[in-house]
Amino acid sequence: MSHKYFQQLLSSYLDNELSADEKLQIERHVEGCDECKQRLQIFHTVKSHIHAGGNFELSGNFTQSVVRRIRQEQEGAVLWLGPEVFARRLILGLFIVVSCLVGLGSLFQPEQTVTMDRYLRAEHQDSVSIQVLTPQSEISKDDILYAAMSK
Repeated sequence: MSHKYFQQLLSSYLDNELSADEKLQIERHVEGCDECKQRLQIFHTVKSHIHAGGNFELSGNFTQSVVRRIRQEQEGAVLWLGPEVFARRLILGLFIVVSCLVGLGSLFQPEQTVTMDRYLRAEHQDSVSIQVLTPQSEISKDDILYAAMSK
């Protein structure tokens, strides 16, 4: 049997939960293994400290006080749930309203026309921009962007 197997059985050995055969195997292993001997000693010390702690009884209302405390914490979380949902919905609603107003504002605002002289002064007479924009009496910003992109 492996060393790990014996390490797993040490706590059961200390609690007298093993058969006589397993108990004998553990005792033989512990005699020759310092690591398991040390681990068994630690388990024994922990068990003795637990027993030395003595028996104490919980108050009669301990269970009710724990349940009451849990309910109070849950109620606190539920109290914030309503305002949190309201705030999220309010922010979402405001976002939608602002987006619609910006969209409608840009939709209904007419695009300003510009005169060609202002934008074409520095262009050569045979440039593509002059050829595209000259036939039009008024041009929009989109026309200027198209002309600039076609360069």
